[in-house]
Amino acid sequence: MPPLEFADVVEDVRQGAGLDRVIHPDLPVYHFHLTGNCEHSCIDRIDISRGNDPAIVQTLNIVEAGGMEPPLKGSDYFRTEDFNFDGYGDLMLQSWWGATGNTGFLIWIFDPATKEFLFNKELSEVSNPDPLPDTQEIATTSVGGMAGQIHYFGRYRWINGKLTMVWEEHQDWLPEEKCFLKVLRQRQGEDMVKVKEERICSGWFY
Repeated sequence: MPPLEFADVVEDVRQGAGLDRVIHPDLPVYHFHLTGNCEHSCIDRIDISRGNDPAIVQTLNIVEAGGMEPPLKGSDYFRTEDFNFDGYGDLMLQSWWGATGNTGFLIWIFDPATKEFLFNKELSEVSNPDPLPDTQEIATTSVGGMAGQIHYFGRYRWINGKLTMVWEEHQDWLPEEKCFLKVLRQRQGEDMVKVKEERICSGWFY
């Protein structure tokens, strides 16, 4: 196998991996067989089996889900989180990452009825998704330039089974005014309504 380009930055997953995860205490251990792409150091598919039975019960096609970039070196690029707060672990596979810390994931929600993982397109488009069980929300962050002063923060909730934005903070730089513009919006009924707007100016930026 030839040397991996940018090996000091990306994880070499060309040979794949076998990983075990507990989805729920009442279920057998799930075994995930990750098949790597020997040319691009990506995962092409994930075969799933359960307990002591080696039979494949589900296959996740990573290319059909949108594909992935070589994962960041040292990252926990495949793991489980409970995104819909039902007590069952859901799957997340790192799909892209950026220099400022922004990271995207392909996400599959576990369906207790079928015992299968269902791809969720909406969650897979959220930057740095982070489930917050105490508030039953999913946080998102997206950091831009100027030491993170340019940023976007948001929180989602499941409303009638749909991932719905309920709060967001957006801060941009206004070069003409040499100020940051911070805008806060919050869901009120069916709409996201602006609840605060302020300019943050500092002589440090002149």
